Amino acid sequence: MEGLINHMHCRFHVLAGSDSAAARVTRLEQAAQQHLAESFDAALQQALGDDPAVYVVRRVEHRLALAGDLAASESEIIRRWGEGLARAVLRSLADGSDDDRAAVCVRFTDQADYVAQFVRDLLAGIAWERWFYGAFASLRPLERAAALRKVLEEHTQILPDILRGLYHDNTLDALLAHLEVDDRRWLWLQVRGPSAESLPQAARSLFTAALELVDRLEGWSRGGPGMDILFASYLATGPAPADW
Repeated sequence: MEGLINHMHCRFHVLAGSDSAAARVTRLEQAAQQHLAESFDAALQQALGDDPAVYVVRRVEHRLALAGDLAASESEIIRRWGEGLARAVLRSLADGSDDDRAAVCVRFTDQADYVAQFVRDLLAGIAWERWFYGAFASLRPLERAAALRKVLEEHTQILPDILRGLYHDNTLDALLAHLEVDDRRWLWLQVRGPSAESLPQAARSLFTAALELVDRLEGWSRGGPGMDILFASYLATGPAPADW
């Protein structure tokens, strides 16, 4: 389990005339910048363990009172602060709804599911209307094709799982149609590995012959898709090599 905080706003209330408390706040701010994320991650790890799900929480509020605890060390306060933030997040998870996109929390099965859904919404032109895609904010200035290539590049370790999800809901063809030819070739090599670099050319002749047969039989319900898109879509499903 790994936690990511996109933006954090801290507000400190100090008793009037308490110079020592004001100085302590400065030290706490510095300690929080250095160690709060670590404390937060540790608390989440203890609570959620190896849960592969991705939870995106819209907003969390947490208050920590230090009255009478000013003698505690900065490290102890940061530990309590991180644990309190983690408890606030867990409450949001309990209150969230998978189906309500306006909820305070949205859950995805795992990272591959999260990325695949982002790809679907990016293809549909609605990704940047969704509040829960803050993790992909760096892609927003890019053109759609470049953003698609970039997000796939950033998740090569789970690329087969992402493509599998897109294939099962018939979104893979749309993805391939929006990628450049070189990007589709790169995608194929990532899925099958460098040793398969010559395989597409070996299989292409058989695939072309099959398409010509479909044309002769007038098997298209509509105009046939482009050869490159069809072939790349076929390869991305991970077909077994031809048994010569």
